[in-house]
Amino acid sequence: MKHKILKSFSICLFILVTILTVKIANAAAPMTVKIDGNLSDAAWEKGRAISAFLTQKGQAPKAQTTGTILTDNNYLYLAFRCEEPQMDTLQKSAKPRDGALWNNDCVEIFIAPFKDAQVFYHLIVDVNGQIYDALNRNGKDDNRYDLSITAATQKQARSWTVEMAIPLCDLGINNAREPLMNFCRERKPVGELTSWHGWFANPGTWQQVKLTLDSQRTVDVQEWELSEDSPLYGDNTAKSTFAAKNASSTKVLLYAQQHGKWILKNTKKIQNDKGKKRNVSLDYSLLPHDRPGNVRLVFENNNEAIFRVTYQLDLPENALVARLQAPYYYSTEKYGFAKLENVISAASIKHASIRLLVKNPDGKLEQIKKIYPLRHSMSVGFNISSWQKGDGTIFLELFDNGKLLAHQRLIVQKRSGPFSKSSLERQTAE
Repeated sequence: MKHKILKSFSICLFILVTILTVKIANAAAPMTVKIDGNLSDAAWEKGRAISAFLTQKGQAPKAQTTGTILTDNNYLYLAFRCEEPQMDTLQKSAKPRDGALWNNDCVEIFIAPFKDAQVFYHLIVDVNGQIYDALNRNGKDDNRYDLSITAATQKQARSWTVEMAIPLCDLGINNAREPLMNFCRERKPVGELTSWHGWFANPGTWQQVKLTLDSQRTVDVQEWELSEDSPLYGDNTAKSTFAAKNASSTKVLLYAQQHGKWILKNTKKIQNDKGKKRNVSLDYSLLPHDRPGNVRLVFENNNEAIFRVTYQLDLPENALVARLQAPYYYSTEKYGFAKLENVISAASIKHASIRLLVKNPDGKLEQIKKIYPLRHSMSVGFNISSWQKGDGTIFLELFDNGKLLAHQRLIVQKRSGPFSKSSLERQTAE
């Protein structure tokens, strides 16, 4: 089992038998593509040329961009040559992964491999070789989707070049349809925007690209979601719809990265009904003490990953965040209030509850309160009438299906106030 998991996740070495794109016959001998930004590898001569980019008005730009598309059994390879007579004025600020690379000189790649062409991948590689990757749904990029992209660039006297390799399974490219693609460039020295076919993020103007793919890629994942909303702590359900051209079986797996290691959370083996849609659901849970960093949905055909989507989680360390709505209370006040925010899934919040306990400064339990039903953000009151001065404590415990999921401890301070007995006596004496 361990061997199969590692095999599904492995990123193959870039030693390949080149399978060529439309209009090009298959290569007769193995060739090597080294992702280093140098476009001299012989394999690129066998690829499909990406014709010269044009401006939005269909005119030739002041500095041209050309490229090549290449595939093998596992990867989509792209190469670009960006002419630049003003190399000393390139915008090349250092950015983090998924940073605003569109502010640098860069090439942008748009790939729509799914049945719904309005769902597409938006990738950027800038002149430094920095990477941005996102899945665009409903016109909005979500850069928490991560692809295993390898990219490199080189600078020449009057141009710069890009090489990149993207796993086909990360893109969801298969034999069911020809993906729509577009390639664009942002040239900052003169503010020039150009593209290969159509315009940047407008799938209706892009070009279909026929790729010669391995026969294993017969499973078409048409729709998926990793949870009812973004995956959160508690119970989640990943759902997907797919169709397969063959009558074999497809294995669907759900992983979570916990403490830096990929852990299999659930798996199902689905017997394909040739050409017909199949729906599959995988339940899984995420717990704060596991420190989940990513979730990954994988489809396997004959133990090879043919679809893989990886989603980066951004969850706080605690599933419950609580804060007092006042820094302190006066001695005569009977109630305090706290703002609660929980980070639990839509499925779990339906049966989750919070137990609130109040202890006075002497440690005596003054109140136990169950809070149910929950909302993701809410205010709750608690009784502090039993003491007039000193630090009491409230404990908040979040339970999901009877199991403790998170807890918080807050200090409640009471002071002598302007209307307390002691303060009135002082005012009278004065």
